[in-house]
Amino acid sequence: MAEIKKIKCKKCGWSIEAPKDGADFLMDGLLACFVCGDCKHVFIKSFALGIEVDGREMCPKCNSCNTKDWKPADGCPKCGSELTDKGIICLMD
Repeated sequence: MAEIKKIKCKKCGWSIEAPKDGADFLMDGLLACFVCGDCKHVFIKSFALGIEVDGREMCPKCNSCNTKDWKPADGCPKCGSELTDKGIICLMD
């Protein structure tokens, strides 16, 4: 069961609803977060079980493949500041 949390930047106010550790398992797959190195957009993709995730996914905002895995502990993709956990939004199966 995936735990989706509201996460917000302490400095610039950027926020996202994402798995608390940047990735989490569902009953039949995986949710994973990625950040684009070009436009700094963070996006979430779901994968079926058995699919290999290599961290290089196309950014849906700018179509760049300059992406990597992202987790809240990495900090704000916009300004680099620390993120705060604002609590659970939902649990997904």
